[in-house]
Amino acid sequence: MPDLISPYGAEKLTNLLATDDVYELQKLAPRLPSIALDAYQQSDLMLLISGAYTPLIGYMDELSYLSVLSHMRLPGGLTWMYPLTLAIPLRLAQTIQSGMSIALRDEYDELLAVLTVSEIFKANLALEAQMLGTDLDFSRESVWYVSGSVVGVKIINRYDFIGDYHTPLQLRQYFSEHGWCNVVAYQSVQPLHRATLDFMQRAAVQNQAGLLIQSLTGGEQHLHSTYFPTVRSYQALMHRLCKFTAVMSLSANYVRRGGVREILHRAIISRNYGCSHLIVGGEAAAQGVNRRGRDLLEGDAFHHVEQHIGDIGVKLIPYPRMVYVEDRAQYLPLEEAPKDAYKLVLTSEEVKRRLLANLTIPDWYTFPEVLKEMRLAYPPWQSAGFTILLTGVSGVGKSTLASALSQALGAIGARKVSLLDNDFINHHPGVADNVDVIAMLAHEIVKHHGIAICAIDVPTIALRRSIRNAVQNEGGYFEIALTAPTSVCAARLIKKNRSAQVAEVYEVPEQAELLIDTSMTNVIQAMQLVILKLEQEGYI
Repeated sequence: MPDLISPYGAEKLTNLLATDDVYELQKLAPRLPSIALDAYQQSDLMLLISGAYTPLIGYMDELSYLSVLSHMRLPGGLTWMYPLTLAIPLRLAQTIQSGMSIALRDEYDELLAVLTVSEIFKANLALEAQMLGTDLDFSRESVWYVSGSVVGVKIINRYDFIGDYHTPLQLRQYFSEHGWCNVVAYQSVQPLHRATLDFMQRAAVQNQAGLLIQSLTGGEQHLHSTYFPTVRSYQALMHRLCKFTAVMSLSANYVRRGGVREILHRAIISRNYGCSHLIVGGEAAAQGVNRRGRDLLEGDAFHHVEQHIGDIGVKLIPYPRMVYVEDRAQYLPLEEAPKDAYKLVLTSEEVKRRLLANLTIPDWYTFPEVLKEMRLAYPPWQSAGFTILLTGVSGVGKSTLASALSQALGAIGARKVSLLDNDFINHHPGVADNVDVIAMLAHEIVKHHGIAICAIDVPTIALRRSIRNAVQNEGGYFEIALTAPTSVCAARLIKKNRSAQVAEVYEVPEQAELLIDTSMTNVIQAMQLVILKLEQEGYI
């Protein structure tokens, strides 16, 4: 019987985890310069230490970095999709030398690994933007990367679903113990529904393979309110599968920008986990349409990387357009469904709309245990959190209306109300002029199904957009633009013993949900307009 597919580019998995000398590393670390890694850097480090990035043994030098960016290959010719780099602060780049060591820590100062420096080089941000599709940040004059070998202290630094994280070596041992030679991998950050599960099982049977279902948990995925319900839905589904032919595991990998590089990057990692096949597609796109793997694999971009796909050695299985054939009570690829059969499809956008409106989701679409978790991830509008941002120049009436709204919405009693206004800022000086902190507070309030009413000076469109972006993925967001003649605003400021100067820098909102002229409406009328808007959108 054939063995599992070999690790990528090596005879065996790399193992960068320290064993006997862990104690020595921990003693040495306090004397070393250190870098606090962000969530994405930590995920890459975990994949590196565990062997998921075999054959890499550390962060890339400049030659490897440029080769991977330009040619999707390491200098020796091995296919590789993304440069594995580590940015360091400028002050450290100016003092560190080859041969020195750096302690790599998490945000809580816990030691994760020690890096032995081999090279320091300047990042080519323009080339990264061109080849990876990243945004070019003109505010950063230069970024420095450090390369070198890594010795790990911890493989997993997560505390949520500890028993569901497995290293490539552990999964390979599991596959061998269960007699699996071929393994089909499916990786996603989205819940699994009937169509996807049906296709995964079908693909495994057709390829005489076991099935590895992996939820991607790396990066900042754990910060999203949908994260925990999604992983729990994976766990809940496993009783529907035979434990001898299917297994679930969590991966520290994370979603990138998609396209050729990401698919082949996942294929490399899958091979190191022991998988011979990878399902491509099946996840809902941003607009709510299911992307077909065939569309991805038959695109022009893939014609240029056929040799790279062959080098990786993992067979890519395109996810088809799946439809529910009511006459047969089963899911089928669209190409196999009878032409005259009645076919049903629900987009993810429609499912989300129904969840938020507390409407029925048909049984043919998903499983009861998955639906239970989805309703936790997307609570109905009437119990979901939301933010109201009152914007306008000084004296326009932001604080007055905010106070009235906090009282009215608090009296309804469905959610807790938090008022973030000038009085709040005065009691917390560190928050003043820091929109990022306000955005973070609003995000957390909405995430926990509360109401955040913000009546602070946010004069520019860009700053207001940052608050919107921080909040709207967790719940509702309503930007209420208040306006009034300058003379009216000045008179109000004088009445409050404040400066009558109101000609401040202020950009008119580009996408406000409501515009209220406070010179034409009193407080209770303005409050009524806001409440009617909330009612219209289903939040009250």
